[in-house]
Amino acid sequence: MADFENDIGNFISKVPKGCIFDAHSVISYLLKQHSDDYLGFHIDDEPTNSFHSRVSRVVNSFVEDNVIERIDAKSYSLNIRGNFSENSCWKKL
Repeated sequence: MADFENDIGNFISKVPKGCIFDAHSVISYLLKQHSDDYLGFHIDDEPTNSFHSRVSRVVNSFVEDNVIERIDAKSYSLNIRGNFSENSCWKKL
């Protein structure tokens, strides 16, 4: 899982300070830039919502390091299945 966490850290490092991003952005980045790590971390039989929660937990670990902050709001954006849904947001500090 260290590669998966590093991949998410790489995404966060590319987000400009003050910008808000959501979980769908992180997942899209993983699919496009680190598909092997993403597919290795994703469990085929795992429901999308469960995997989404796992990504959010890893992103939230960067809150503790004061790199980002969790936003008390939800975004409504396109997921990897091509559907719009609500998801968590963070702001780069």
